[in-house]
Amino acid sequence: ATISTATISTATIPLQLGAVTFGSSVTASTGTATIGTLSASTATISTATIPLQLGAITFGSSITASTGTATLGTIVATSETVTNSTISNRITSGTYRIGATGPSITQASYGTATLGAVTLGTMTSASSASTGTFAMSGLVAGDIVIGQTNIAFTGSYPASSFSFAASDVCRYTIFNPTTTISTITSGTISALALRTTA
Repeated sequence: ATISTATISTATIPLQLGAVTFGSSVTASTGTATIGTLSASTATISTATIPLQLGAITFGSSITASTGTATLGTIVATSETVTNSTISNRITSGTYRIGATGPSITQASYGTATLGAVTLGTMTSASSASTGTFAMSGLVAGDIVIGQTNIAFTGSYPASSFSFAASDVCRYTIFNPTTTISTITSGTISALALRTTA
């Protein structure tokens, strides 16, 4: 049948076994349209509920979610810009850069040890310093090492320095830069090593 113009208020169309071609558009103001496979060059969807997808989904450009929460198992991204992020667990990253032009941090190592009692003489005496080492897995020559001491003491508070001693081993030196004897009764030392590239 060839119909040039038709106005139909209500129509029931039975099952179509073959393809149906619409010249311009199909509008369904209410109800549910069930389509097996949809191929569309352009689609505008105001609201959509997508059930579990067992296979991979590929998006040509981007996904924007203005509200709600998107839960993703694993994200693989070549480039990512995050305006605000709250992370409840750890992030494992090969290279991390802070700022647009800052150096890239490629490795971070950490170590800690218990410090026993020691008495440091004044800065002019031979006993003004105490040196030792402790394990720091991942430390290599060239890493930037910073550390701190958390100690109980009497007298003056000693200064400290940390450096590479050998692979996986950090050297510490605690010394008295004053003219008052320093006595350390107990404490801990810890250090962080950073490896960077330009």
